Amino acid sequence: MDMPPPTLLQPNQFNEHLAASPSQGVLGQSGRDNRNSNTNVERRKTQVLSALQTYFPDNPNAWAGIMGNIEGENTLFDYQQEEKGDVQNRGYGLFQFTGPQRTKYFEHLRDTGTEDSAEAQVGHMYNMLYGANPGHEIGNTKRDRIRQSINIGTGYDVSDSWVSDYEIPEDVDSKKAMRRGYTRGWMEKLNVPPPQSKPTPRKTYGVMQNRTANESPKKARPDMILRKSMPQPKGLGLK
Repeated sequence: MDMPPPTLLQPNQFNEHLAASPSQGVLGQSGRDNRNSNTNVERRKTQVLSALQTYFPDNPNAWAGIMGNIEGENTLFDYQQEEKGDVQNRGYGLFQFTGPQRTKYFEHLRDTGTEDSAEAQVGHMYNMLYGANPGHEIGNTKRDRIRQSINIGTGYDVSDSWVSDYEIPEDVDSKKAMRRGYTRGWMEKLNVPPPQSKPTPRKTYGVMQNRTANESPKKARPDMILRKSMPQPKGLGLK
């Protein structure tokens, strides 16, 4: 069953939402000393997860898939992390906003008077996926695939779609494999049941049959038993 998207926060609600977050200050201190200590990193993970739970309630598969992809891009969960290079071409933040995504994000901060934060970045990502006027930062087809994976997919589906439809790296297959590793870790942390394996088609006696890993193999038909194991009349030259 499709899960309806959560209520979209309008621009004038962002400051109100951020002010209501009791742990916003933890991430606001990321530019100070010891920002990369284990304690601060774990606090940032908790804060990012909390923001995702606000925008995607009751959807642990989405939390695991998105958290796994963030960790693949930004192991420190630092919302101010920035790549080197030209401003428009270097990624910024948890989702490595680049080009139009980056421009729109900072325009949003300016227009709404919102402070840069993990919550603001999660909100901007949500707006790009579900906003009434999301623009062309992702593209309609790719956006629909991501939304479909979030609504009805497993954590791995969300992770795969995030790589192929949002990040779009050159080495898609290797990136998917790496992100799935992080996603699996988050599924375990969040107690998300692993996806059930699909039956593997198996050809038995000319008929395709579905067989799972736990199923015992079919017994051979009596008429298929090797002739040498059967009593043979003498004198026919059968060995």
